[in-house]
Amino acid sequence: MKKVPIRLHTANALRWLGSLYRNPADAIKEHVSNAVDEHVKAKSANTNVPVCQIVFTLEKNNVIIEYPYGMSQKEFENALQRVADSEKKNLDYRQIGQLGIGMFSFLQFGRKCVFYSKKIQGEETVRVTFREGSDNAEFETPTRKESLLKPGIKIIISDLILDPLKSRGPLSPINLEKLFADKFNAFIKDGSIEIIICCKGTRYKVKPLKIELPRIGVNYKDWPLKNNRNNKFSLELYYDLTEK
Repeated sequence: MKKVPIRLHTANALRWLGSLYRNPADAIKEHVSNAVDEHVKAKSANTNVPVCQIVFTLEKNNVIIEYPYGMSQKEFENALQRVADSEKKNLDYRQIGQLGIGMFSFLQFGRKCVFYSKKIQGEETVRVTFREGSDNAEFETPTRKESLLKPGIKIIISDLILDPLKSRGPLSPINLEKLFADKFNAFIKDGSIEIIICCKGTRYKVKPLKIELPRIGVNYKDWPLKNNRNNKFSLELYYDLTEK
């Protein structure tokens, strides 16, 4: 039997990974998932901030994402060695991000993505640039102006292929608000995270879903799981009077 190694064109493969998301909003949601995952991870180690605030700034030519958990250069390098093979699957706590492809989700709606990251206070800021069509991640020393003052991450997605300022576009504040409220309702509701969308000088705070239906089965909550009693399962049930 002869075995032939499979060789990939890395840049093409990464572009394909970035297109796995159904739409630009679903791709940008991955950054919220990663922020939530980092918050859960920090909470398990008692190093979390009280509230994980995730801020999106929508501009005509840029989408900027910021949250208070950063990565070291070593962590970036490790992540690049494990694309599509995330270590999250081996963790003891619940994680929601995709398998090591979130860094390339920008390819759904942009051609360039720059990460500015500071892991802990006192460390230098790491700058990592990804470009459409490139096989490499570019590690550089940021300027003093670019350096972060506090631990966290700042992501700038540019060379956009759509305009986020369009009122009914896929990255419009109203669309992102609905998506984030639906996908992260439990975390928003319990105060773990706060999502802010800034657009044209206005700040939109994503609010928990408002369900105007009678609640039933209120005791179906906080059931310990059999294999791990520290993890619990909760369920919210509402009665739909419209029979829909």
